[in-house]
Amino acid sequence: MNYERKTSLVSVIIPTCNRSLLLKRAIQSVLDQTYAKLEIIIVDDASKDNTSQVINSFYDDRLKYYRHEKNQGASTARNTGIKHAQGEFIAFLDDDDEWLDNKLEKQVNLIISSPKNVGMVYCWMDYFNENGDLVYEHHPTLRGKVLNQILDAQRMGGCPTLLVRCKVIDKIGGFDDSLPRGNDGDFIRRVCRKYEVDLIPEVLVKVHIGHASERISSNSRRGVLNAILGEEAKLKKFAGELLVQPKIHASILMKIANHYYVLGEKSKAVPLERRAIQLDKKIFLKKIYFNLPPLSRPVFRYLYMRVRKLKTTLIKFMNSSMLIRQRLLDRFRLNDLEKIYSKEWVEECLNEKWMRDIKHFSGVVFNQFSPASVVDVGCGLGLYLNYYRELGAKKIMGIEGNKNALDNAIISDIIAHDLRKPFRLNQKYELVSCLEVAEHIHRKYSVILVDTLVELCDIEGHIIFTAAPPGQTGIHHINLQPQDFWIDLFAERSFVYSKVLKNSINTQIKFHHIWWIKNNLMVFNRENNQ
Repeated sequence: MNYERKTSLVSVIIPTCNRSLLLKRAIQSVLDQTYAKLEIIIVDDASKDNTSQVINSFYDDRLKYYRHEKNQGASTARNTGIKHAQGEFIAFLDDDDEWLDNKLEKQVNLIISSPKNVGMVYCWMDYFNENGDLVYEHHPTLRGKVLNQILDAQRMGGCPTLLVRCKVIDKIGGFDDSLPRGNDGDFIRRVCRKYEVDLIPEVLVKVHIGHASERISSNSRRGVLNAILGEEAKLKKFAGELLVQPKIHASILMKIANHYYVLGEKSKAVPLERRAIQLDKKIFLKKIYFNLPPLSRPVFRYLYMRVRKLKTTLIKFMNSSMLIRQRLLDRFRLNDLEKIYSKEWVEECLNEKWMRDIKHFSGVVFNQFSPASVVDVGCGLGLYLNYYRELGAKKIMGIEGNKNALDNAIISDIIAHDLRKPFRLNQKYELVSCLEVAEHIHRKYSVILVDTLVELCDIEGHIIFTAAPPGQTGIHHINLQPQDFWIDLFAERSFVYSKVLKNSINTQIKFHHIWWIKNNLMVFNRENNQ
């Protein structure tokens, strides 16, 4: 964009191609706006009809006309408009749609009164057929930081509903001209990645469908292939966000798979479908559900809900019975805790197959954080610490309260301490590890354990932590809590759960035996160390 910005001026960009009969209505709806401080930039994408004559029929010096000699698509046309825009704000209108007369006035008032981190505002839109009948209402209510809610689908309004700050486009770039379809959604996602949004909860845009001219979003073979390109672009551009949103990732993969099914290309659809099911097991159930005859679906829903309730009841029963059993064993000094570090367990841990997994995990974690110092709370034999030292950690320390573990430890840097009691050490560590410990300590000591971990953590350090969830069996599992229980305890101490770091580690792990560490892993850091 090469022009000096004019305060409060709105640059309205209308790309068009061979729609002269529809274009006139779109232009008129902009000229009828109650907000008069605007310029209309019409970009003719190599039309072969009388588009230029229609434009010349309007006598208004706010109207500007640019023409491509070769057809380049809607994205390039919009980018041409952006290049010539002089306004502080930019709005877009498709040549087959129209605005209500107060659209710009309401949106300009909103965006001017909003903080600078609100980079875009939008409104509602309704769809009308060729007879002028209302056929669909699109009335979203998304506000603020909404990227995660629109990653897999266009849940905000389309381009005609938007009003964007020019400075935002300067930073995020214009439209992706490699996308014949989904380019508006891609643009909106890139805005929402860096800025908040707000809306006018009123219908200010009329979208016209059913006319003879083909829309970009048609379901022809070309339209479906273009839709696949749009979905694949999401996977590439938003890979980081999708890493921590596996269900959304799965949803996008399923959309691509379904498009390939429509095209009759089953060999491409099936692998994508399998990947989606790996990310979100419920997709398999949804596939079964939608393939059932309509009359059978209520029965499927009923059975599904009954199975869920039964599973919840069984988990509660198992947890309760396990806790009662462990309390009895504790009372009569027949504690299973000693079995965790039995002779057989020590031999198993030192077995090559376990050592290989432990070494692999230690390497992944060390490469992620490169810690100079590591403390392992409930370190057992010190196997992880031994590998951290080999990898380059200059200072290691283990804390363990079980005598059998201490007697068989392979390192000497271990402090004997009962983890059910408060612990203070005048040292901080860049990496604090606590794996397969929390489930073996009664719930009433959970706060003490978490306090110990946060006290040991350096101001810029990280905590890696696992805890068996409800339903996971094991020796002396007396404290089976959902992850939110632990996340809340750490949050109370100003430590936040990092899905990004957890998923970054998990995508690198290839366990053969100790799979539960990957399943139960949590990573925490201080709130001011995001």
